[in-house]
Amino acid sequence: MDKPILYLGDRGFLKRYGSPYTAQQVEGIARRVLTSSGLGLASGDWPTAKAVSNALAGGPRTRHIYHSRFLMRVTEQATGRGISERQVQANPAYYYTATGFTFAADAQQIAEDLDIIRCCRPGLVTLGGDWLDILLAQQQYGLIDSILGQMEATIPVASRILLGFHPSTGFLQVLRERSFAGAAVPVNLLNMQCASYSGYLRQIKARSSLYAVHCLAGGEIPLEPALDYAFHHRQIDACIVGATRKRHIEALAASEASFRSSMR
Repeated sequence: MDKPILYLGDRGFLKRYGSPYTAQQVEGIARRVLTSSGLGLASGDWPTAKAVSNALAGGPRTRHIYHSRFLMRVTEQATGRGISERQVQANPAYYYTATGFTFAADAQQIAEDLDIIRCCRPGLVTLGGDWLDILLAQQQYGLIDSILGQMEATIPVASRILLGFHPSTGFLQVLRERSFAGAAVPVNLLNMQCASYSGYLRQIKARSSLYAVHCLAGGEIPLEPALDYAFHHRQIDACIVGATRKRHIEALAASEASFRSSMR
């Protein structure tokens, strides 16, 4: 099987975001997707990673992409109170310039993620996301090096995907200075008239494979036009799309087959 061009992934499957699905249900969905389509699957915690790994049953590991988690701790200096991951992710841009906070690596979560990766052996792992964007904005370069270094020691170069939601020169710098097989960023239809964002994507594409996340513009853009734009106008290599309901998963699988045929 060729490397997937579309990955099914959504918070709706993740227990840490209150998924209503049991691990057995997620595994059942994963088995149906893997046997009936060319879709890949994204996971992001122990239950979903195990479910996808079990469903693969020795199949191509490139069909499994694991999103490593929020690998830092944020503490309010005045009170010593820890700020929860959920609080930070509710408004990550606030922490780009906020003062009065201490940032540190989350040793426990890093260790857990490394255990997941060793156990479930996903073919691809995203590193970064909101925590990376925040630390780049805060110029916490030493902490970035420390966290990425711990993860890189376990993850092969060919499996590393740098993930960033906020366009920045710092993200490009990390991509240039460290070893990654690809980069995942929003490839959003709402940016289609933005020349600077087009240039940003071109710089990423010049260094690595380009993965699209959130290409549907928060659901405002229908699936087919969004994917057409991402694949044919942004020249992405693969796309990670959220879907939870059966009809949405089936629509995504049909789109995968259609776009794979058109790109041959």
